[in-house]
Amino acid sequence: QTTTPPPLSPTNPMADLEDTSQFLPHTDIDWSLLFSPSEWYITPEVLQEHYQSLLMSMGFSLVCSLIFLFARSKAGISKKHSFWHDMRFARLRFSDKWFVILWMAMYVPLSVGAWLVYIEQDENWSRALTIYALHMLVNVLFPVSLWWVQDLSLALLNLLTLIGVAMFTTSQFGRVLYFASYINTPYLLFLLVYLLEFCYFWYLNEGQELMDIANLQAAKTVGVSLPTSKGGAAVAGAAGAAASGSTSSSPAMRRKKRAGPPEHIKNQLQRRMKEIRREENEDID
Repeated sequence: QTTTPPPLSPTNPMADLEDTSQFLPHTDIDWSLLFSPSEWYITPEVLQEHYQSLLMSMGFSLVCSLIFLFARSKAGISKKHSFWHDMRFARLRFSDKWFVILWMAMYVPLSVGAWLVYIEQDENWSRALTIYALHMLVNVLFPVSLWWVQDLSLALLNLLTLIGVAMFTTSQFGRVLYFASYINTPYLLFLLVYLLEFCYFWYLNEGQELMDIANLQAAKTVGVSLPTSKGGAAVAGAAGAAASGSTSSSPAMRRKKRAGPPEHIKNQLQRRMKEIRREENEDID
């Protein structure tokens, strides 16, 4: 509720503005009520009165969870020689099992927060809920791009977008009810930690390959011949295809490209690049 300030005095207008604390916004969180269950936002009475909207909010998250699991099944994680098994992973990471559990568990505070915002505004649809719905759309696009489309770069872009939209959603919840934004804190922390892991995962499987191709192109630009040993022509052909922008939409071809050149070819390339740097340094001297 908003309070209309009284009219200013014509004789001394500044005197009426000395005490303006009653018009400043106050936080709706009183931590002293933490040990007073009757004053909590979620009480048996509130659940009994608004259980239908809570079920709708939980049902929406359930639909998102089903899309998440369906997209994950497209990666063939439980099968050998699948898209996911050909990936390279960091030693310290969330296991596939725990990642699914944590990702789906984060839907619970999101659902509760959206429900609290809904009942706080007398069960009226608001801008905060519209942004929440858009956020959930971006949320399900991440597993779709990662496991169904099987494009790591697109998945990384979706994850960055998801974190930005999640922060904006939390800020919009805070404008209506601070508690609704506070309970989303574990979700934001989980996304930030997972972003670090996923960036390294992307580097191992696509970023490193892109850097190798860029080094090959740099060597070709300065007129250095590529290795002619077994497999060298295949690496040069891969570099030429990347330079011309030609890509294959076949998952099998993408898995083959992510596997990279054989180990002895990598060693030859590394030695050759060291020779190039040494020659460049000599020219500079």
